[in-house]
Amino acid sequence: MNNKIYSLIALGTILFAAACSDNVSPISGSTSIPNMGHELNVQQSPVLCSVMGVTDSLEALEKGCIWSPEMWGPTSGYRVRTGYDNGTNTSGIWYYKFDSTELLLPSVEWSAEVGDSYDSLAFSQVLQACGGAICGKANFTPVGYGMMNRGPEWGEWIKLPSVNVGFAMAGKDASGKFEAVDVSEMGGLCVGYQTDDQISMVLDFDDSVNTLMGDAFYQVRLSAYISEGGFAYREQDERNECFAWSDFVVARNVDGESTQSPFISVEEAVKHLTGIRFEILGVRNYEMDEFKISRIGRYVKTNKRKFLDEENLPVVDESCVSPVAVENFCECNYADSIAVHEGYRIGYDEAFEEAISKFNKRDLAMSLCVSNLRVKLGLEIPASRTGLQPCDNAVPKILQCSDGSYRFSSEFSQLKSSYDAVVQSAILKSKQDNLNQIDSCVSNLSVPKPVAIDDVE
Repeated sequence: MNNKIYSLIALGTILFAAACSDNVSPISGSTSIPNMGHELNVQQSPVLCSVMGVTDSLEALEKGCIWSPEMWGPTSGYRVRTGYDNGTNTSGIWYYKFDSTELLLPSVEWSAEVGDSYDSLAFSQVLQACGGAICGKANFTPVGYGMMNRGPEWGEWIKLPSVNVGFAMAGKDASGKFEAVDVSEMGGLCVGYQTDDQISMVLDFDDSVNTLMGDAFYQVRLSAYISEGGFAYREQDERNECFAWSDFVVARNVDGESTQSPFISVEEAVKHLTGIRFEILGVRNYEMDEFKISRIGRYVKTNKRKFLDEENLPVVDESCVSPVAVENFCECNYADSIAVHEGYRIGYDEAFEEAISKFNKRDLAMSLCVSNLRVKLGLEIPASRTGLQPCDNAVPKILQCSDGSYRFSSEFSQLKSSYDAVVQSAILKSKQDNLNQIDSCVSNLSVPKPVAIDDVE
């Protein structure tokens, strides 16, 4: 054990010295620097100090949870390496725009000065100030009474103002418009972000798709909150998450829900993608939302994953001829700590459901104790988002055989079996502990029945 600790300390010292020394290349770039290669150079040795503290780096290194995005990260430079430049060298350049309304005026309080020209140096000072990320604070200033002057009907849908930060996948054409490109093979996107509230990651398309979509578009929500059991938990830390194209859903930039169905699927639409945009909507007067976009990467899994019945997939064996990996997984998403967390959360839920099924609503003590358990769940063990974090060392999860059938890899099968065992053990312990606490609570709160006078000697 001591040797392991000493080794980690020594390794941490070496990594910190190497990653944080003056020899590390500063963030730099310009539109004049080529960004046209289709082959992406994946950084093999991530600069750990730019991602997290030394202690966290060692823990992540030991678990293999470090992610070095191949498109853009804290040490990548001023531009996103999309791999789809159209030959004009105008892809991957960060830009911003505001969509105002008659009720709210959007603006951004940047961490440093931002240029107005379409050039990779426009955000150079912000990137330097934010440690290689795009960060700022979106502000929404009311016009007159702002959102209090929404019109005669509160149910009326109105267009919402927004702050938008994005980049083009292929770059501009001769007319200055963003050119479309087929990005189907990416499978989706991985992103590192941090927000006070919510950011929408929006897919932008060419006119042919926009005509079919109308005022609808495809997006995924990057939220600071995790909902579980009627509670909303706020996540303070930066998150890394992955989304397949099929995870993007239809939305409209209005104050209300959209029921409109597009005339084109997202899988077809991404064959005409012009860019990626991060959108922050303003829904309240004087709203201020801090945001940070720190990493962009390709989704490494197959779109077919959602159509597989994983409960019934067999493990690969000699009958699977010429297996090809079609989906990968990160071992760090199946760590014992995550399994225990998940088991304890499920145990809370099962204890609550069992208590609900047994208690008499007229029993005040039981009612109070069951209610307290639900509050305790919200305070002590918030939900976690497992299985979404990307990593550098992903290994095969699902293999496709030459006959078209799918199998679990032996590596995933063994790891998942161990993970499930830890989850189940934590469920049983958590459930029993909480049922015991309910019994104890009821005993302490129960009032003794009054003794009849005739019974007193």
